[in-house]
Order: sequence, then structure tokens, then C-alpha cells
Amino acid sequence: AHHKRKTLSSVVLSSSPMQMATHSNQIPKDLVWEILAKLSVKSLKRFSCVHKSWLNLLENSDFKSIYYENLKSKTAYSSSLLLWRYFHDERSDRHIYENEVYLLSGERYENMVTLVFPSLIEEIGFDRIIDCVNGIICHYKKAGLNVKIGLWNLKTDEHKIIPPSVITNDPDFDAEVEIHGFGYDNVNDDYKVIQHICYCHNEFYQYEPALANWQIYSLKNNCWKKLNLEMTEKRGFGEGYVTYLNGVCHWWGGDKNGKKNCHIEISILGEVGVKESWVKLFTVGPFPYIWHPMVMGNKCDIIFFMGNENHELASFDVISGKVIHNISIKIDLFGTWIYKKNLLSFTTGIN
Repeated sequence: AHHKRKTLSSVVLSSSPMQMATHSNQIPKDLVWEILAKLSVKSLKRFSCVHKSWLNLLENSDFKSIYYENLKSKTAYSSSLLLWRYFHDERSDRHIYENEVYLLSGERYENMVTLVFPSLIEEIGFDRIIDCVNGIICHYKKAGLNVKIGLWNLKTDEHKIIPPSVITNDPDFDAEVEIHGFGYDNVNDDYKVIQHICYCHNEFYQYEPALANWQIYSLKNNCWKKLNLEMTEKRGFGEGYVTYLNGVCHWWGGDKNGKKNCHIEISILGEVGVKESWVKLFTVGPFPYIWHPMVMGNKCDIIFFMGNENHELASFDVISGKVIHNISIKIDLFGTWIYKKNLLSFTTGIN
């Protein structure tokens, strides 16, 4: 894809550092910053060797403000925030269980539309969301091995239920299915779902790693296949532990215990597999208590669980470094995804 794009990065990198240093002395700093603020973090990382003053731009508070405001303007008005939440109201005599999905918009997420999912399995569980990619929501219901996964284009109301995979039964073990990701494979023009099958001994309640396996579903082929590889399975229960970005599915494979009085460092990986390419963007906090993963909103903010008695969510502005407002939605579990409308059919386009 690089040879098709004649962007600022390709032009600048074709010049020598000495040439850039000469030109930059003739260009006002404000104009240079305005141009650089439109680039990705990965490109900024690559440009750090071009000019000494560009080496640690993201550590400059003035440049960071310009950069984040520009980033905010790209997403805030072209997308909505998809929110799934589960809440068990124990204060009620009837123990009310609330499981709902909303589209949030507005400066303070004050505009709320409740969504009704297409039916998967009426008699069991509740709908959960794996991810939202290109306007397509991947959701599921499960009860033991009875797992139903659906793809739903909210704008066109197109819906497809994915066929079940083949799971090997063992008389001494109980199999469990855990959905790990949904994303778009731009190389093969295909949407895919990843799941992990593990086996727990039905008497000793111990997992048997030798029996565990990974499976991947292809929408283009409409079938599952086994993956012959070893990966760390996700540790968290609930949404927010899985996310898709730029052709890669990620999940949280570490400790899921709650933390008190924490600071959170947010970094971006410039190049997959290169440890040295991590760039720290900012540090946020301290937060009184963190149990759920933090997730990005669509206004250059972070949505997080406040951990107070009201079970409410809040929005943390990464530019100002402050909690800008509470979101008056009560949760026990939650997940958010940036949603953009998609008028294309995901089945017709693939086929």
C-alpha cells in the first residue's frame, strides 16, 4: 500500500536530514507543528531523526494540545459511541438485571438511543458484543457449548448468524468456548472471528492445556478452521478485554484484579514486534479504583468505571487531564466502541 500513497511522510523521508534542517529554519514553527499534528504517531516516530526539535514532540505540552485537538476533530463529529452495559440492581427487592446497548452522541454523550438486537437465542443468556468494525457489530449469546454468534449492520439492518464450529467432546472434560475477537482482514477482504476452546476436568476442575485449541471463522468461506498455534487466552470476563485495530485483534491476557490509587500510562506501538517502537503518549490519574479496562471514547477521551457506590461511568479528557463529566449510566460490566455508519452489505461485498 505504501507505493500507492504520495503523502507528506514519503516526501520528507526522501530528503536528507541536512536539507530538512535548512528548510525548517525558513518555515515558522507554528506552521511546522500544524503540518506534523496531522500525522500519525508512527510517522512522528519515524521523523524524530530528521530534526533535533522533533525528537520528543509528544512530550511538548503545547504540541500535544494541538495534536490531540486535531485528533479529536477527526472522530467526534463523524461517529457515535456504541455502549454495551450490564447492571444488577441489588437494591431492588426483585433483583433487576439490566442488559442494554446504546448509541451515544453529543458533547457530553447526552443523546442516547437504545438498540434492539436481532434474535440469536431467545431462551438463554443475554446479548454481548465482541467488537464493532466498519459499522458491523459482532454479538453473541452462550450457555455452555450452545454459542450463537451474529453479525449485524446497524444502518442497513443486515444480519447473519454464523454457523457453529465443530468441538471435540471428551467424556472426562467439559468444553468451554470463549470468543476472543472479530475483525476485518484487509489482505483477503474478509471478516473473521477468533475463538478459544478449553477443557476443564469434570471431577478435579482443572484445565487441560493439551486439549485446548484455537479456531478462526471466515465470512468469505462461511466456515471455521483450526489454528495450529499457541497464544495466551484473555483473562477478563466481559467487554473491553478485546479490541480490533488495523487488521489485528488484541486481548488482555494479564492480571484482572482491581487496582487502587493507580496511574495509567498510555502508549502506542509504532511497529508490531518491535519493542523499542513504543511511544508513551500520556499518563493519566491517579484514579481511586480500577477494575474494568479503560476504553477510548470518540472525543479524545477515556471512558472508565468510577468505582463508586453509584456504579457510574465517567469521561476523562486526555488533553486537560481531568474528569470532564460523569455519564449517568449505571454498570457492573461494560464495553464501548466507536461506531461509524456503513451502507455496504458485508455479505454481498465479500462475495
